[in-house]
Amino acid sequence: MWSIRPRVSVNLYAPKTEEQVIGDQKIKMLVIDFEKSRMTLRVPLERAEISGLRPLSSAKKMDEAIAAAKGKAGAKRMIWARRAAQYEENINSGDPMKLAEVVRDLQRRSAADTMTFSARQLYLRALERMAQEFAVLHKMDLDAASDKIEDILGVPKEIDFVCYTDSNKIHSKVWKIVKVDTNGEPPSLKNRKIKLLYPYTELKDYDYSLYVDGSIMIKGDISVFLHKYISKDLVMMNFRHPRNNCIFVEIKRCLRRGNADPAQLKRQFEDYKKAGMPEHAGLSDNKIILRHHHSELGKKLMEDWFYHVVNYSGRDQTCLS
Repeated sequence: MWSIRPRVSVNLYAPKTEEQVIGDQKIKMLVIDFEKSRMTLRVPLERAEISGLRPLSSAKKMDEAIAAAKGKAGAKRMIWARRAAQYEENINSGDPMKLAEVVRDLQRRSAADTMTFSARQLYLRALERMAQEFAVLHKMDLDAASDKIEDILGVPKEIDFVCYTDSNKIHSKVWKIVKVDTNGEPPSLKNRKIKLLYPYTELKDYDYSLYVDGSIMIKGDISVFLHKYISKDLVMMNFRHPRNNCIFVEIKRCLRRGNADPAQLKRQFEDYKKAGMPEHAGLSDNKIILRHHHSELGKKLMEDWFYHVVNYSGRDQTCLS
């Protein structure tokens, strides 16, 4: 088994060998198939090491690397730009001990620790490259290997995944499934209550929450997103609507599509006009909402938002501009 370390990622392969005739010489080649990239690499065996190939680390060496990653973080005498460059070099080396230095220096030591976005990315890259060899050595998948290494290191978990649902058919090894009863409420209204109020009532022991609509697929490491957007001044964050910037246009669209009671939508339209709501004042797409739970301003905003949802059309999209 060999490890090949390009600039982009570390990959582990069991190469084949074959002989090729080049000119009048027979050259023994390592043949490595990259299944994901649909590519085959042939390297002369005598140039394997100089080409960035090395044998897979032993279990003993991997254990030593993980033990090193558990050590005390190195002194931070250099400015971040130089430290980041050094970490980048360590990651590109693919050496487990050098990867361990990056993981050791950048890992969170307590649940209260925070990381900059760039530091988080370097940490995750180093962890992933350690986990790739660990996964092969212990015959497990990559995610399980990453979790196992962080468990050994005692890295506190940053994120709990919670799914609120009224279905009995949803099961997950990742998400904590919380069954909710509508208690006679329309399901759509219960959905809005969970979306807007639960961060401040049911999840108040957490500092932040990220609401993700069921139509959204999480395809990457959500902690990278959180570290990018969380700040001490955060109240609430969502994204602009991709096609619309006017709440009155949105109400008209809902009327055309029959998305809610026409009488309630018309009343909402007129009330907002009378209140002086300007046209084209901006509109958010509320499929993703990041909130700070200890912000009184944020809590008041959600309560007012929900009040408008209940007292008008039942749609949150037409109640926030």
